[in-house]
Amino acid sequence: MSRKFVYITGLHGDEPIPVIALAVIGSEQLVGNPKALSVGKRFINNDLNKSFGIDKSGYEFKRAKEILKLIPKKAIIIDFHTCSAVSPPFVIVVDKKMLSFARKTGLKHVVFMKYIINNGHSLINYRKGISIEVGQHKRYDSFQQC
Repeated sequence: MSRKFVYITGLHGDEPIPVIALAVIGSEQLVGNPKALSVGKRFINNDLNKSFGIDKSGYEFKRAKEILKLIPKKAIIIDFHTCSAVSPPFVIVVDKKMLSFARKTGLKHVVFMKYIINNGHSLINYRKGISIEVGQHKRYDSFQQC
């Protein structure tokens, strides 16, 4: 992948909506956890979005290392998720330098989570970018809310 922006979907296998939505519109994406996605489970052994930068064995730890190799260090990632709570779409940033980029999404809510998000082991702790929670799991209108 050599693009300036990289869309990430499916870090959690129980969040298929962003994967489907980007596929429908023909956008290139990196599906984070295809194995968990194929069986509809959040993860196989460990939460992939809590596995970056951890040197352990197991499918998700290995996949986290692979993903970091696939994403150029200068790329900006947009990591799409869904959630279990009823919530309007919102953006998560862990680096204040990404706040202006997050505001460009047009979403009303931007959450800054420097030290809380997955104990510093989420993808956006290791690559420049934002995470977007688009709406509820398995609600096909979730992605349209953005």
